[in-house]
Amino acid sequence: MTLTFKGWCFQRDWDGSQMNDAEIISKIGQLIKIKELFWINGNYLRKGETVHWECFIKVIGSIASIGFDEYLEKYEDAVDLYDAYVRKQFTNIEAALTFILNSLPLVAERLRSNY
Repeated sequence: MTLTFKGWCFQRDWDGSQMNDAEIISKIGQLIKIKELFWINGNYLRKGETVHWECFIKVIGSIASIGFDEYLEKYEDAVDLYDAYVRKQFTNIEAALTFILNSLPLVAERLRSNY
C-alpha cells in the first residue's frame, strides 16, 4: 500500500498485522505534521460498476481540513452525483484522524489493515 504525503510517498509492505487507532493516530499523525498533507484512495465494485473513494487531510496553520469523496467512476466530474462528499475542519490532526476512524469506514478499514 502506498500513502502519499505532499510530494513523496511512504510505502509499507503489509505483513497481515493490524494497527489499532492509537497507533494510527500516533504514526500517521506525526507524518502529517511534517508534510502537512495526507491522501489515501481506493476503489471497489458495486453491481459491476467501479466506485472510487479518496480521503485527504490538509494542514494549514493550526487547522486540519479533511475531505472524503465516494463516487461511481462515471460520475467523477459531477460532484452533485457523488455518493459522499464530506468536508470538515478540526483544530488538530488527532481530532481529524479520530473523526476519519470513527466516521469513514472505508478509510478506517484501509488504515487499520494495510498501513
